[in-house]
Amino acid sequence: MLLLGMLLCGSPLNAATMERYSLTFGKTTGGNTTGKLGAKQKSDDRGEIKLTDKQLQIQIFSSVGIGQLKLHRSAAETSWPQTVVLLIQHKPGKPLAELEGFTLRGKSILIQGSRRTSGAMDQFILTDEGAKFQNLPSQKANIRVSRTKDAMRVEIPGELLSAETEIEIQWIDYYRS
Repeated sequence: MLLLGMLLCGSPLNAATMERYSLTFGKTTGGNTTGKLGAKQKSDDRGEIKLTDKQLQIQIFSSVGIGQLKLHRSAAETSWPQTVVLLIQHKPGKPLAELEGFTLRGKSILIQGSRRTSGAMDQFILTDEGAKFQNLPSQKANIRVSRTKDAMRVEIPGELLSAETEIEIQWIDYYRS
């Protein structure tokens, strides 16, 4: 299992981090929320996880600027860190041109936005039936997006994810080269 996790993430991780969090790229199970994403992982898409006391940092290398991943928190882990940070790049030192589309999906939450809606992304909750998300956003999610010289930085407050053990994240760059 550890070897499989290392291969999927593309970098060596310490055993404690691999037991707490796992990362996979490619097709997600929650469905295609944008209608634009492909089901296949690009051969050179990869990610690296770093964990500190207050932050889970995921360095993502997305060769074409469109991608998706699944992040799983083990049942033994009682909560998410204070912040989950995504650093999305085409390759080391080359950030996405823009974050045109961003989707975060869990069992009970759906958040959609872009860099333009940083700090106020649309947040949807499950309907009373518990099988689908409502049509209109219930509130705004404080997910912050900024473009640095090295990466598109997405900061997700851990408290947003408190009810989730697994989340799916999708991103779309404005200009894909």
